[in-house]
Amino acid sequence: MSETVNVKDELIVELKKKKRPKFKAGSELAGSVNRMAVDWDNELDEDENSETLTVSIHLTSEPGED
Repeated sequence: MSETVNVKDELIVELKKKKRPKFKAGSELAGSVNRMAVDWDNELDEDENSETLTVSIHLTSEPGED
């Protein structure tokens, strides 16, 4: 008798970044811009029978344009 095995391949990535803002006067609130860039790449290598997932996250805070 043959049995069927159900295999679930799952990857969960959670990222949390917390930064407490410094107090700024009302006119300075728009003085900076927060930017987030996310790049990802999924490669399947049939020769090695493997799969590679690459995730890159870049968080920046830049001065705003006045």
